[in-house]
Amino acid sequence: MASRRTKKILDLAAESYKDPGPSTSQQSPYQIPVLPSQAPQSSPPQAPTSPTPQTPPSSFQQSPSSPPIPPPAYQTGTYYVSSSESEPYQDSGDSYKPSDNEAESESTLSGASNLASDDEIEDHSSPREDEVPGEADAWGPCEDFPRNFQFSGRHGLKVNHLDLSQPYHIYKQFLTNEILDKIVLETNRYASHLIQSKPLPHRSLLHKWTDTNRAEIEKLIGILMIMGINKLPQMRLYWSNNDMYSNERIKKTMTRNRFDMLLRCLHFSDNSVPNAENDRLFKIRNIIELCCKQLQETLEPAEELVIDESMVPWRGRLVFRQYLPAKSHKYGVKVYKICTPEGYTYDLRVYAGKNDPTGTATAKTNGHTYNICMELLEKVINSGRIIYMDNYYTSVKLCKDLLERKTYICGTLRSNRRGNPRDVCSKKLKKGEIFSQQNKDNIRVTKWLDKRPVLMISSVPNHTDQFIATGTKNKGNDVAKPPAVIAYKAKKGVDISDQMSSYHTTLRKSLKWYKKVAFEIILGTCVVNSLVVYNGKNKPLNMLAFREKLIEQLLNDVAEIDGGGDNAQNENLDWGRKGKRGKSSHRIGKYESSAKTSRKRCAECYKRIQKEKGSKEARVKASRVLTFCEDCDGTPTMCIPCFKNVHE
Repeated sequence: MASRRTKKILDLAAESYKDPGPSTSQQSPYQIPVLPSQAPQSSPPQAPTSPTPQTPPSSFQQSPSSPPIPPPAYQTGTYYVSSSESEPYQDSGDSYKPSDNEAESESTLSGASNLASDDEIEDHSSPREDEVPGEADAWGPCEDFPRNFQFSGRHGLKVNHLDLSQPYHIYKQFLTNEILDKIVLETNRYASHLIQSKPLPHRSLLHKWTDTNRAEIEKLIGILMIMGINKLPQMRLYWSNNDMYSNERIKKTMTRNRFDMLLRCLHFSDNSVPNAENDRLFKIRNIIELCCKQLQETLEPAEELVIDESMVPWRGRLVFRQYLPAKSHKYGVKVYKICTPEGYTYDLRVYAGKNDPTGTATAKTNGHTYNICMELLEKVINSGRIIYMDNYYTSVKLCKDLLERKTYICGTLRSNRRGNPRDVCSKKLKKGEIFSQQNKDNIRVTKWLDKRPVLMISSVPNHTDQFIATGTKNKGNDVAKPPAVIAYKAKKGVDISDQMSSYHTTLRKSLKWYKKVAFEIILGTCVVNSLVVYNGKNKPLNMLAFREKLIEQLLNDVAEIDGGGDNAQNENLDWGRKGKRGKSSHRIGKYESSAKTSRKRCAECYKRIQKEKGSKEARVKASRVLTFCEDCDGTPTMCIPCFKNVHE
């Protein structure tokens, strides 16, 4: 098919030609052809010594390797150009003078023409970065090769002072006193800021705020764990007098008003410090770093590790909220994790978006997932470990760079990754067939057709293209799979961690996003890690039984668990609890009588009458008095008889 440039040339030539005589210009190989078969019957006008035109090539389309086509040199003489009319065209003899627009169009023919055909544009367009195929000669048949480096790292617990029979002591290895003291400091600071920043409403609970302490925060964590096991539609129902909802263990540990105040003022960072780097995780950065430090200092992982991502559910408005349709929680904050196959989280990174100022500077060069893998593997490479990951992370470049750091990888692979072997990715297979190739770096890419095509990449020496029996049967036949596919089942590490963390979760919709992420780390990841450590040295427990033991120890006095402690740390635990200090603990007060003082309904009378006869009767018949209880939550108005019935 002739290109648009050729059509333009033909149109320009068909307008007008003149025979100026012999031309001394160089003959162009691309000339307008003379079509003798279409010549008219009458003899054409004679031209003096006109040269015979040459036959052009069969196609006017420029090949990709040929130089740009120069504009044609118009020859003298009479030329006949094929047109849509039945009669051929005869030269008029007038000289051709192109217009300004036509001259400008002609001048572009020698460069990158805008008249190129669609085929030429497609041939010269550069492919997308993730679809650049690998070199065909860089991959060849698979050959056996020895393992160049063995696993040389230590693995196991790195601390010797733990009482591994007590869940509380294991959990305190992750939720250290340093972390608790940081939470206490920032919570008290934030509560003071709320009280001083603006006038509080008359009925605000913050009027009775007292600074919290480490023991009270532990009690708060224990109550949140109970709420994860025993779920109710509203938090206030845990303190209800209705036996259907009330939880006596929570009511004996902390009052509802104190719990609400702690949950409202719970904070992890100092708001008065300016966020110079515009860190999106500024509110929880300190807690994340302290927790990750303890994750790495408690246990050294074995030979195999898994990299994957998990989601902290969040459907509110957040600039770095992610959507992952394959996850159980499709919307939320994405957290990258590196875990052991048993589910122990060794390190994690909270993803704050691609435009996060605190992100790595080389993300544009090597890709985001490449940098995430390198960050998570920073402390475990150069030791002969095997890392499992899915096709979101794997690439030939990552596999090669990790081999240079004495680290193997195995995982699924996307067919459009840069550097992939073209023959493997495009290979057509029948069910049960396998095809693989290997490059000079001993990286194997394998394609296996089971129920659907599976593309694997591996640098592990024993991951050959031979089938291995799995020990299971399907319709009486032994099931065999490639070694890389069988080993890939170790990828369940992060899934196991997420699964155990989702059991009895304390996350609720009413929490702010940074509190949700902090609770997921403190009440999810740290608890799962504690369970993995506990089951490694004791008779295995499931998550529910382990949480029950941990809650019992968290809600007990610190002196009973640690064998001592400062009793002053527990002074706030009984704040506002009714009847805790005995018969004479509550005192009755009275408002000063004046013309502006209005009597208020007795709270206890109102409750009793409302329960018996309804709210309408209660509003009329409830006693109106000036007396109140000074020690009850909210200083409720009480008549003398009701005060005696409640407190004496």
